[in-house]
Amino acid sequence: RLLESGQWADWTLAGPGVWGADLNSTTPSSAKATTRERQKPRPILKGAGWKMLSDQTGVSNREYASHHGGKGSTPEGPWIDDMGFKGVTYVDGALIRTDGTDASDHHFLTVTVRL
Repeated sequence: RLLESGQWADWTLAGPGVWGADLNSTTPSSAKATTRERQKPRPILKGAGWKMLSDQTGVSNREYASHHGGKGSTPEGPWIDDMGFKGVTYVDGALIRTDGTDASDHHFLTVTVRL
């Protein structure tokens, strides 16, 4: 994930983009930069100008856990699966659950942005 996040950050330095991934990490993008946290996808992408859906206010169903990583879950933190965007204006977004458990990642993430 460290290598892939760095590559993605490098590839997108010049333009806007929307991106989604299974990050397998509950490290917030606003985390204090310890050595370990600097190796996590969210701080790497934030350093390259990316914003995460899980950091936005007003996200529908933001309190739901996403594969044991979301708001209201243990451990608390951003969703395991997340969407990022850069060079665009965030409009709205949602985590749409397709099952009632906190044990899977059966859901969709949506984000609406404008150029």
